Amino acid sequence: MSHGHTHGPGTPANHTHGPPSPMTLTPQQAQQLMAAQQQQQQQMAQQRPAPDPILQAAIEADFKPVALALGDAEKPASVALCREHKKESCSVCGLDFTAMNAMAKMFSMAPSDAILPPPNVVQPARAQAVSKTKDEGNALYKKNQHVQAINMYTTAMQISSSRPPWESSNIAREELTLVVCNRSAAFYAAGDYLSSLLDAEVVISLK
Repeated sequence: MSHGHTHGPGTPANHTHGPPSPMTLTPQQAQQLMAAQQQQQQQMAQQRPAPDPILQAAIEADFKPVALALGDAEKPASVALCREHKKESCSVCGLDFTAMNAMAKMFSMAPSDAILPPPNVVQPARAQAVSKTKDEGNALYKKNQHVQAINMYTTAMQISSSRPPWESSNIAREELTLVVCNRSAAFYAAGDYLSSLLDAEVVISLK
């Protein structure tokens, strides 16, 4: 940035204003500077407070190692399985990697520069598929084809439940409330009162 000024009496004006010339370091000076920076970093690391032993103990007590294996002869190495039985969902080991594997697969299929969409954006294709399948179930229900209607409602539930985990859960909750309510009515009409009651309880919990 230029600026104007005057020189006082007896002050020579034979100089220029501008950015200072960059300082050139000799190899020895550069080495000394790096050593000083490393020493400063070590001093800062030594000055860090020690972790709270109570908090550290709580973290270690909450840690639970999981015996997992990555892939087998039939599945790729990107799939997490229980180490002993080589299953995604193993009731014996009490492990379920299904959701984690689904998310990992979803991320691996995305382009490297992909950015997650805002959570309030509804994917029209999935929403239309849920609505269409539900309407087909309603048409079958009106024709007293209750078993077929139950199958269509179940398919609509599966489509809605397959939404990516970063989407708002309210979208799936609203869809599932209607579909499960309709399936409860279809179960009742088909004489399966226990399944109808279970679906009714699910609707209440979703509300």
